[in-house]
Amino acid sequence: MKYPWAVPLVGWAVGGALSQEPFIARLLAESGGPMQLALGSFAALLMVLGLLGNRWCAWGSYFILFGFLGGQRTQEAWPSEPEGSARYVVAGVLWDKNTLEDDEGLWWRVVWRDTLHRPTNFPSRWAVEGRVEPLLGPRVPGGFSARAVYGPQGFSGRYWVEQGRLVVWKEEGFALRGWLVGIQSFASGWIDRWAYSGETRGLIRALLVGDRSGITPELREGFARLGLAHIVSISGFHMSLIFSFFAAMASRSGRQSGRRWEVLGLGVVVLFTAVSGAAPSAVRSAAMTSFAVVGRWLHRPQAGLHQLTLVALTLLVLFPLWLFDLGFQLSVLSLAGIMLWSPKDEPRAGAWWTSWAAQMATIPLTVVIFHQFSWVFLVSNAVAGPLFEILLGLWIVQGMVEWLVFSAAPLGALEGVWRTWELYWAHWIDEAVALLVHWGLHPTSASEGLFPSEVQQLLALGLALGAAWTVWRVSGVGRWLIAAAWLPVWFFWTRSLQERPAAHAVVYQTTYSWVLEVCTPDTAWSYATASQYKNDFFWSVETAPVRQRLRGSGEAGGQVSVWNESLERCIRKLPGWDSTHYFQHWTWEKGEWKKVGFLSDA
Repeated sequence: MKYPWAVPLVGWAVGGALSQEPFIARLLAESGGPMQLALGSFAALLMVLGLLGNRWCAWGSYFILFGFLGGQRTQEAWPSEPEGSARYVVAGVLWDKNTLEDDEGLWWRVVWRDTLHRPTNFPSRWAVEGRVEPLLGPRVPGGFSARAVYGPQGFSGRYWVEQGRLVVWKEEGFALRGWLVGIQSFASGWIDRWAYSGETRGLIRALLVGDRSGITPELREGFARLGLAHIVSISGFHMSLIFSFFAAMASRSGRQSGRRWEVLGLGVVVLFTAVSGAAPSAVRSAAMTSFAVVGRWLHRPQAGLHQLTLVALTLLVLFPLWLFDLGFQLSVLSLAGIMLWSPKDEPRAGAWWTSWAAQMATIPLTVVIFHQFSWVFLVSNAVAGPLFEILLGLWIVQGMVEWLVFSAAPLGALEGVWRTWELYWAHWIDEAVALLVHWGLHPTSASEGLFPSEVQQLLALGLALGAAWTVWRVSGVGRWLIAAAWLPVWFFWTRSLQERPAAHAVVYQTTYSWVLEVCTPDTAWSYATASQYKNDFFWSVETAPVRQRLRGSGEAGGQVSVWNESLERCIRKLPGWDSTHYFQHWTWEKGEWKKVGFLSDA
């Protein structure tokens, strides 16, 4: 077999995924020992046949063995869930505004309903009171699943904080993670002083230190519709750019000095991964960089797919729930697509074909998760890829100058010249980012509302594999013609997937405010009033004020985390507000809201 590492990796992934299917999990739980004995016997039989010379039986036994291990490790790795919705009071460390680690070491996804007391400094120790609920699956078919999103990150449940109290801001004992969070917070604060618009500053913080708290909903949505979601998350794009500087210095030095430069580069990559939050995609990129460099030191052949599958399997053994982490999935699939299908005979158009190969590998997944298909991903990646390589280098140099030069030894005259240049280039960079966002938010940049069935998902997979294979097999002008010929095929496929499943809306009263939650298939959204006595909801307002107030939260100037047109259409049709009912529940069916349950104060 050409890629033997792929067998255990695929086996682990299939076993881990099947172990989370309700039917399979129930079957294994009910059958217990007999089912495990049957699988073990079948694997032993395949192994015996493999030892007798049948290669496919040998690989089959290997596949089943790792599938069984993947299923077991994934089942055991899920964090313990609370018994049900209940009120709790707990003290713990807030690592960021949405992550609370209690004194027992459990992590909670925090949702702040207390609009009077909210965290501003991290890490800090808080005492919080509120309602805890398990990480639930999607409430609507094909919808947002809190368990699938937050479970792989180690969260035990969601903590709906109704009151919070700061116990201590800075405390000894936060150890390494606290030190890394401190570095990230310091760097974010430093970047906030730069002469860029708020939107661009949020993008710089995400690119340089992995702090995505400043990414606006418009920027996130615009980049996603352009096929540039990888730009705003730490990935191989960043690791390769960082290490390429040290590799260039190593190539200009002798063997011994070059080795030191590469060791220094690996150290910087590891530190950057830790400071940026050690997201699964970043860890995968750092591990791949390390494997490639160490393999070259040992004079091993650079087989990219072998390294990728080995790294992915090793990380899954250590962190089984990363199998369900979207960043890890997209990172592995996109790199596999680039290694498999990116043509090596057209270096001048490398950005185009690299983007093509990555998109073909991830299209079946992104359509299911994001419910949209970008029509301009080839052009946007060819433009934005080189642009952000230049900008990232500029921002790294800018940060070094700001920190090392002007902090250590303020130079008045030189700093004045530097600030003049900074204002000049900041203006043009702000304009470029705003233009990209405007381009992404244009209605024709992507098809939205794609909710494929299982059969249509298989069709999308077949189309993606067929497109990538044909482009990879053909060379010259024919490759461009075939790539263009696939566009109408995708167009007709996406036109058939416009039906939207149901949504849910719940309105209820808390100690400090009224809360509206809306769950559509592609978003989970909530709105809190400024106080309990202001039921200032918005569906009686005219069109222009509606959009403005929907973007607000319980705080002045606040913004919701996500936004899309399907959510706006649902909210516009919500029925009139009645404050005598402290809990109101509707469901969205066939374009109308239907009452499910009301509870009255009386």
